[in-house]
Amino acid sequence: MVETDMANVNNMRADQIQRLVRSTKKYAAIKNKKITTVDPIIRVCKKMYPTITYRELMELSQTTLRIILGETATSNYQTTLLTHL
Repeated sequence: MVETDMANVNNMRADQIQRLVRSTKKYAAIKNKKITTVDPIIRVCKKMYPTITYRELMELSQTTLRIILGETATSNYQTTLLTHL
């Protein structure tokens, strides 16, 4: 029973983070800025989840920043390979 509850909590948190990543990227595209700090993520997170605690806000924002900064663009080699196919 406990494992099922933990799985539900993890899925819910993953969904929150995915929504936050999408919304933050959209916000950055509208403002024509890059995301390098946690500040714009906090701004978006406060709008999405107004009742969230400060600790949860920081945790979600930091995780989202790690995900956004960890994503890499396609390399030139990959693009060249796809154009030759």
